[in-house]
Order: sequence, then C-alpha cells, then structure tokens
Amino acid sequence: MEYLFSEIVDVPEIQGLMESLYKASGIPCGIIDVDGRVLVASGWQKICTCFHRVHPETAALCRQSDAFMQQHLQQGSPLPAEGFVEYRCKNGMIDIALPIVIDGRHLANLFLGQFFYTPPEEGFFVRQARRYGFDSDRYLEALRSVPIFPREKVAEILEYQSRFVALLVRMGVQRLERIRAAEENEQVRARLEESQRIARLGSWEWNLLTGELHCSPQAIRNLGLDAETFVPTYHSLLAKVPADDRTLVRRSIDQALHTGEVWVEHRIVRPDGSIRYLLEQGEVVIGDNREPLRMLGTCQDITEQKQVEIALLESEQRLQNILDNSNALVYLKGLDGRYLFVNRCFEKLFGLDHGQAVNLSDPDLLPAAQAEKFRANDQAVLEGDAPLQFEEEVLLEDGVHTYLSVKFPLHSSEGRAYAVCGISTDISERKQAEETVREALALAEEARDNVHAVFKAVADGLIVTDIDRRVVLINRSAEKLLGIRSDRTINRAIAEVLAPAGLRKQIEAAFVADDEGCPLDLEMHRENGGGTVVVQARSAAVFSSQRGQSGVITILRDVTRERELDRMKNEFISTAAHELRTPLTSVLGFTQVLLQSADYGIREPEQQRELLGHIAEKASSLKVIIDDLFDLSRVQAGQMLTLNLEPSDICGLLRQIVDSYRKTYDNHPFELLLPDECPIVRIDQKKIVQVMENLLSNATKFSPAGSPIKVTGSVCGGRFRFSVEDRGIGMTAEQVERVFDKFYRGDASNTAVGGLGLGMSIVKSIIDGHEGRIWVESEPGRGTQVVFTLPLAFSPGI
Repeated sequence: MEYLFSEIVDVPEIQGLMESLYKASGIPCGIIDVDGRVLVASGWQKICTCFHRVHPETAALCRQSDAFMQQHLQQGSPLPAEGFVEYRCKNGMIDIALPIVIDGRHLANLFLGQFFYTPPEEGFFVRQARRYGFDSDRYLEALRSVPIFPREKVAEILEYQSRFVALLVRMGVQRLERIRAAEENEQVRARLEESQRIARLGSWEWNLLTGELHCSPQAIRNLGLDAETFVPTYHSLLAKVPADDRTLVRRSIDQALHTGEVWVEHRIVRPDGSIRYLLEQGEVVIGDNREPLRMLGTCQDITEQKQVEIALLESEQRLQNILDNSNALVYLKGLDGRYLFVNRCFEKLFGLDHGQAVNLSDPDLLPAAQAEKFRANDQAVLEGDAPLQFEEEVLLEDGVHTYLSVKFPLHSSEGRAYAVCGISTDISERKQAEETVREALALAEEARDNVHAVFKAVADGLIVTDIDRRVVLINRSAEKLLGIRSDRTINRAIAEVLAPAGLRKQIEAAFVADDEGCPLDLEMHRENGGGTVVVQARSAAVFSSQRGQSGVITILRDVTRERELDRMKNEFISTAAHELRTPLTSVLGFTQVLLQSADYGIREPEQQRELLGHIAEKASSLKVIIDDLFDLSRVQAGQMLTLNLEPSDICGLLRQIVDSYRKTYDNHPFELLLPDECPIVRIDQKKIVQVMENLLSNATKFSPAGSPIKVTGSVCGGRFRFSVEDRGIGMTAEQVERVFDKFYRGDASNTAVGGLGLGMSIVKSIIDGHEGRIWVESEPGRGTQVVFTLPLAFSPGI
C-alpha cells in the first residue's frame, strides 16, 4: 500500500519546528508533497502569499516551480552531491529544493526560498505587475520586503536542513515500519479468524485463578451465539451443555488438572434448539509452584464428522442384522483359512458364543477330512479368482447335512484377493427327497401300484422309460412342465414325444452310463404362452433284481424361480462385492490409521480431519449405492418414488451441477448451452440432481480424456428439453434397447467401468415420476446423447 507524506510524519510538529527555525534564521521555508499540497509553510513573504499564489496564472507558475524537483528526478537527472537543487522560480524568486525520499519513494520536497542573494532587478517585477494586473506600489513594496542573504548564511541553513531532511526520512521509515507491522498483524489476525471460521475451530483461555474466560469469536459462534454481545463464563458455557454431558465435561476438567491435557467430546444446545457436537482440546499451564494457572485450548464443531460416524455405525449395524437374520451360513475366511467373520446362524450351528469363531479355522470345528476338503474348495476359489459353487457335507449331531456353498474371493483396492466369502444353504432335505424318489422307483417293477401312488404323491415331474426307450409312466406334473398329454405319450418312443433334444440325450446317456448323470436345465415355453419355464432334469438308470437294467427314471423339477434367484444373487454378489470393496477398504484403512494415528505420524488435527473427510467421502459412496438399491426396491414393489415437486429455476440448477463437474473432472471440457430466458419447471431438485449426476458421470466414465461433453437445455412447446452429449465409445442398438433394464450393464467384464447396473433404471423411474420422457441416441464409436423432457410449470404465453 502507498502512503502520503502527511500519513507518515507528524506535520503539525514539523510546522512548529519550521516556525522556530524561521525566527532564528529569517529564511522562509516550507514542505510541499509531490501532489502539490503545501504541508508546512513558515516565513512566507507577502509577494508570494498576497500575489503570486493568489492570481490564477502566477499560482500556476508557482505550482510548476514546486514540481521542478519531482520532474528533475523523474527525468533521470542526477541529484547534485550537495543533496539539493537551486533554481529561480518562474515568478522570479530563488528556490532551493531538498527531496524527501522515504523507502525509495519521492514523497515531498523541503523548500528554502522567497529571498535574494543580491537586490533584485525591479524592472522585471514592474512588468510582472502590469502583465497580471497587480497594484504596482503594493507589489513593489512587497518585493522590497523580501530578505537578502549572503550565500554563506544560506549554506549554513542548508547544512541544517539537509540533516533535518535525513531525520525526517529516518522518522518516516520507522513510522512506515510500524504501520506495516500493524497491518501485517491485522492481516495475520484476520487470516487466523477466517481460518477458524472455515474450520469452525475456535480458541479459548481460562484463568483458573481469577475465573476469567476469553473465547475467540469462532468459539462463541460454534455455540450459535453473537460474539459481540455474549460474555463467556464457565457457568454460562456449561449451561449450553445438555445435562447428560455435563458430568463428562466436569470429569474431563478434573482429569486435565492432573494430566495436564484437555480432551473431551460433548454436545451443546444452540438457542434455536439444534444440537451440535464439539471437540475441546487443550493443555493446562502450570506455575512455578506446580499449581495450575490457566487452561488454553481449542473448540471445534465436529457435528458433520459425528453424523458420518453415527451413519457408518448404523449402516454396519443394519448389515449385521441382515446377515444375522439370514437362514444361510455367511462367513469370511482369510488367506490362512482363519475365520474373520461369521453370522449368527453359523455360531448357532456350531454352538459358539458371539465372536468366538474369529481366528478359528475349519480343523477347530470339523473332522480333519472335512476340513481338508473345505480348504481345497477355498483354494480353488482363490486360484480361479472367480465365484464357484460346491456341495459340501458337514457332520452334525443329527447326522450328515449337505450344504450348497457359493464362494467368491474378496479383493483389496490393489486387486489382490485377501479373503474368501462364503454363503452356504442347507439342502439336506432336497437331497434326501431325491434319494427317496430313486429308492422308491427301484421297486417299481415289483410294486406297480405303489409306484403309481408315489407318482401321485411327488410334486416333481416324473418320467419312466423302458429298455426300448419308450415312455411307460408319466405323472401330471411332468405333463404340465413338458406341455404334453399322457394318452398321447404312453408306450411311444421318446424321440417322438419328447421335444427337448437335450432331455432325450440325457436319457440316452443314463442307459449307457448305468448311473445318475449330471442335472440338465431346460428352457420350456409355458402352455398358456406366458413366457418360459426352467426345468431341471435328472435321469438315472433303474435296475431290476432279476433282469439288471430295466429302464431310466427322469425327475423334472420347476427351478425357474431358483435359477432366477441364483442368477440375480450371483450377479449381485459379484457386482456388489466389486462396488463395495473399494470404499469399504478405504474406510477400514483410514479408520485403522486414525486408531493408530501415533504409529502413522498423524498428530495434527488437520491431518485427522483430512482422513475423516476421506472416510466421509467413501461412506457417501456406500450411501449412494444403498440409496440406489432402496429406490429400486420401491420401484420393484410397484411403489412410486416419493417426489417433492416445487417450482424451480432449472437453468440455475444445471449451472451449479455442471460447474461442480468442471472442477472435479478438469480433464473434460464441459459446454453448457441454455436459453436466454429460463423457464420454471416443477421438479424434485434432489432427484433431478441425482439424474444429472448419473448422466454426467456416465459421460465422463465412457469418454476419453480431453473429449468434450456438451450439456444443452431448451424449451420445446410446453416442455423443457435437456440433453447430455459425449464423444465416447457409444453403444450398440441392443445396448440402447436394454439401457434402462434393471441390473443391466453393457460390459460386465472385470475390466468394465464399475456400477451395479441400477443407475439408468432409477433415472428413468425419476423422469417417469415427473411425467417426463427419456431416450438414448447412440452409435458405437460416435458417442452417446441422452435426452429427457420435463413439463413446464407454466405453459408458454401464460
């Protein structure tokens, strides 16, 4: 900042000094700043004060003379060794100018003038009087009163004035340093207060001897109070703490007096009734007599962090409740085979207390042979790095149980498998039912009546073929599943009556292999044309005690629902594990760092806040996935999404969203085109933001870095038309047709862009809920344009 000479030095004091100097020397002097302002004037003669500086033309000449020194220095002319310049002013008087340069800036000049070395030539001044209309007698009288000094006396005065100028410069530099120091202190204070405001981090000091308590403005703002009017005391602050937390605060203060450190988290109630969480940290200052003198500390508003922690705990508890209430065994094993997690069903099965299974392994729970087989299955999952399905037998108190186990690897953020997760369902009853059917059919030749009774009792479809490959028995369930009638089937060759080629091949294979073959899934069209049904077929040879192999029995079971559930479960497990592992790994990693902050060198609150920020960000990612699942569940249940429609500035909302993406994805140029006059649209702003973020996120994911993304909004009739256009990889016609299907992902490979395949389905549900329309235009390699329209709040022209 630049300062004036009058702001740096004490002008009235200098005026007094100049007056005293004039009385002693008789030589007029003055100080004029570079802007022409006369700051100090002592002994000025009447010829100047009554004539030269009064008449407009001569006054202009005076100002030109005053500026002589400034122009002299600006033109690069050197200053004489004496440190001053002597010249005759344009009104005929002698002027001597000494420049005053402070901190490298020419701010003013000290002038000696309005005198002569020798009697002046009066003819010049007579001409001056005529030219400017002065009263000649009075003008010459004023001229003759101008003092005449010898050069020696002027030289003495100049030596003094030179030292005086040097003194003024030193005083000015000192004053300037004080001003700058004060400004820097004020800037530091302002920055500190602004930093505290941004971080919501206040400070306080409590004098334990006098009871005085000083709080920074931000500390008081954290309480929701006015820093200008509120007077903090220990009791007034404690009154803001809910009764449940006051004991905690008092106990923390008592402990601090012994430990020397203050650390406590507590709640406060603001005047508006809102609850906030504060973290108090500080230390106790001890006097020479080892008695505590005062406490110094900080007060930070950590409400958002606490809310994230609470939400994370609630999320973990919800997941734990879901797993504990599952009838299936859910477990997690480390690479060493030790259990890292089991659900309550697992603990009940093995008679374990909660948490007792952790760090145990299969040999601790099962016979060695079973444990070795389980370990081999786990290794197969890790070696194949893919989900696998096994039938595993477990010896329990009531006998051997068969479990259908789906096992899959869990990966770290670096892509390394670190555990095996398993979901095991008890299928013992089903296996027993299959065995019962086989045993019953083995007696069919000897007890045909009993076989017919069994056929009627079994809900699954049954077909019996003889050694000549003819159908000899078929129950009603099989007729319904295959869409055939028994009166057109019995005693006819399987090649004539059984349409599915795979079923015929399986029956033929049973004749050749003489044992139970692998189950076969068949897709059959329903009788009423209502889609397809998945039928599982198992064929096994039937043996007679007298004749050996006598035929083949085939069991048909409607597994449509099971297969659909298996497909959805496997797809969801694979995708959800992929999508959830990264944020969960980050949350666990950053939490571990915070729990062991000292080991990792995390001591500063700023570092801890940064880690908590990462945890909050990853928890938000998990929340987005869970919210998507909740939204989808509502749609699948036939419920409309709950929308809070209100008239909104759609253009302003679009600008905010696009500006946010410009900052986050600076590797893509975003082009936003909006109409000059933006309409009002009735929307649920949060849901439309969800739509926009999904479309913009897809555009950035599937576009090469540096490619532009174009966002356009326009009014078409009574609707607002919006589009997001990218230059990315594009989609095929099949992908465009299925883009809004639930769980559909155009590329489900391991290298594909992440996602559960829910985003576009939810987007369409939101747009449909707004009575809008959405569609996709795309070609492979030429980019994608997603367009949707929304009705205006007011029709055009109304």
